[in-house]
Amino acid sequence: MHLITLKEVTKKYSGRKVLNKISLDFDIGEFVVVLGKSGVGKSTLLNLIDFTLKPEGGYVLFQDKKLSKRQIKYIKQTYIKKVYQNNNLIPYYTVYDNLLLSKILINKDEEEINNLLAYFGLEDLVNKNVEELSGGEKQRISLIRALLDNPPIILADEPTGSLDEKNSVKVLELLKKNKEGKLIILVTHDRMIAEKYADRIIEIKEDGSVLDNKKSALKTDYEVPFNRCEEVKFINIFKLNLKSIVKRKSKVASLFFVITLIAACFSAFVGIKKGINNYISNLANNRIDTNVYHVYYESETGI
Repeated sequence: MHLITLKEVTKKYSGRKVLNKISLDFDIGEFVVVLGKSGVGKSTLLNLIDFTLKPEGGYVLFQDKKLSKRQIKYIKQTYIKKVYQNNNLIPYYTVYDNLLLSKILINKDEEEINNLLAYFGLEDLVNKNVEELSGGEKQRISLIRALLDNPPIILADEPTGSLDEKNSVKVLELLKKNKEGKLIILVTHDRMIAEKYADRIIEIKEDGSVLDNKKSALKTDYEVPFNRCEEVKFINIFKLNLKSIVKRKSKVASLFFVITLIAACFSAFVGIKKGINNYISNLANNRIDTNVYHVYYESETGI
């Protein structure tokens, strides 16, 4: 039984076949690097693997089974963690709060978080808002969040794209170190990275076909139990949002002042309009002659 299987999968964009009848399988314990030029479908392949996209032809299996919508949602939330090119962090949360967002981290102690932050030299940024960080710092925080979840599957889309050589090596070494018990699939255009770190290289060609250097028919006995974690409790989300508001008190105060000013101006406008209407009404009433005049008509008979 393979963990993930793509069978005769075709994916099109604007009528062009980005992936053309490709068949691949992936298993626990693999560090797979996907190579290819920009636009050939590397990110598309990741989005098919994590069920974000549906193929126009063929099918994607998880443990040799087709999944229901409910199962796909569960798998995406708890078993597959993605490190995006754009980091996918919440900018007005702190680094620490972003790390706590993951469902199975809510009740974890801080030691593992601090160890990974220290590994990347980011421990001094723990209480900073993400919007204050550089692109490279955000990318490393995104990777830390994925690793802390300890998921069976990690998908990394150009995880070293915003990093210098030193931090790129740290990221790749850490992923390689953590491949035991996991399937790691990394997308890059750098062949040197693939040749140095990958157990297996899949190269996507411009015609939508793939070259796969997988040597063994490794299969996994890993099976998803569908009870890995509980949903995040509402109170935990409420606490994170309240904490974020407190930390952003200057911005919140400014927003409150603006809203109050707008409300005051609107109230003043309504009051002035009402006053003008009353003045006009009173003025009109004062100018109307209220005396009553009786008009008598003399009859033609003179009576």
